[in-house]
Amino acid sequence: MFRGLRFIAVGLAVSVFGGWLIAQRNPQAAPDTLEAIQETLKQLQAQVKSLQETVKRLSKDNKNGKNLALSSPALTRDAQAPARVSNFQKAQESYKQGQRLEEQKLSRPAIEAYSHAIEVDQRNDAALLHRGYAFYQLGEYASAASDFTKSLAIQPNNSRAYLARALSYAALGQNAEALADADEAILRDPKNPDSLLLRGRLNQQRNEVQKALADYSAAVSMAPGSELAYLGRAVALRAEGQVERSLADCDSAVKINPNSVSAYLCRAASYLKMDAPGPAVEQLSLAMLTAETLHQPLPLLQEVGQSLRSTGQPSVTPAPSAPAPQSEPAPALEPSPIPVAVIPAAPPVPVTRPRPANPDAGYYDRLGRARSDEEKFLDAVNLLNSAIEIDPTRATAFNARGYAHLRLLKFDLAVADFSEAIRLNPVYVNAYHNRAIALRRTGDRNAAAEDDRKATALASSATPPANRLAAQR
Repeated sequence: MFRGLRFIAVGLAVSVFGGWLIAQRNPQAAPDTLEAIQETLKQLQAQVKSLQETVKRLSKDNKNGKNLALSSPALTRDAQAPARVSNFQKAQESYKQGQRLEEQKLSRPAIEAYSHAIEVDQRNDAALLHRGYAFYQLGEYASAASDFTKSLAIQPNNSRAYLARALSYAALGQNAEALADADEAILRDPKNPDSLLLRGRLNQQRNEVQKALADYSAAVSMAPGSELAYLGRAVALRAEGQVERSLADCDSAVKINPNSVSAYLCRAASYLKMDAPGPAVEQLSLAMLTAETLHQPLPLLQEVGQSLRSTGQPSVTPAPSAPAPQSEPAPALEPSPIPVAVIPAAPPVPVTRPRPANPDAGYYDRLGRARSDEEKFLDAVNLLNSAIEIDPTRATAFNARGYAHLRLLKFDLAVADFSEAIRLNPVYVNAYHNRAIALRRTGDRNAAAEDDRKATALASSATPPANRLAAQR
């Protein structure tokens, strides 16, 4: 509208200027022309006045139009934008809270936080992925697999989600589905040795030894410092009758971790396959000596040594040990990050590390936790037994031993240990969380739910940190 008015004013000015030019070219017509110009100027003044009034009216209308637009549906939606942003921020806060709880191994509260984030944003693939990890930690593998599936529907190229779902399927005994997901994980991230180790283990279970060898070899190439890759390949090589190559891989594992009992046993198995019981006994002796040095008494090794001595082979000096629980298969490993253990292993520990002359409870407690981290749960139980014998009031040792029993599927023993830890320290958040898991495995879901509520309440309470133990096994 304003633009049109400007064109009118310009047109009028051009008309006046044109009349003046005519008068200059034809002087005789000047009087008449001057009169015409004066008349035109009067008309122009009237039109300018009218134009000014029009501009004022349009300016007022424009202002009223803005006020009207603010009440329109479109702008009302825009006015609501801050509320939408606020909801998004709340979802992000819930997600971050879930991550903090997950880091503290408080899986049930973490699930609640991630669920809130997912309610606000159902396409939050990261929240679905991490909620799946938390379900996995609780042993709820079907729920974990479901969340990984939903995450993959949103982000179909996430190799971590495929690997996590593969582990969930493997824990559920669905090995065909696990193998398919391991393939997908490797397709998307062919340089992740964890995926190759998992697929190697699955292929080995299917007696696809050549495929397992290929996977373990690829893992060795990618992670030459991985003791697990060498030990896994050694087992596959022995199954193929390639005993010398198997022994070489056992040697590599020993070089990587001189304190690996599994590596010495690997050597012993290879020597036995080569009909060399003498060197086999020597390796068993080293395994027993290593276990004794690290205070990992292994009665089974003594039985093997006694059996070999009966054949006339060199004797094995037995290592003193306390009775150990019967070995049972451990649960599947935890995802994200997903360490795929083919054979229980320990990180390199200097052999020369001094052992205290009079070890206290803390020494055995710390070492027991280290063995649990290495997934050597029987060894962890024995070490923690010593810690508890020295200090029967040490709540952390009971909680750590309960965790080892839990991973050994000894749920009643785990419940008893967690209960004692809670008796000694009634605000032990992680002990409540762990006992909830163990109770759920025994079928007591009501008691498990109560422990979950207690752990959540303690975690969110204002109890001073000095009065609370950090979440730990």
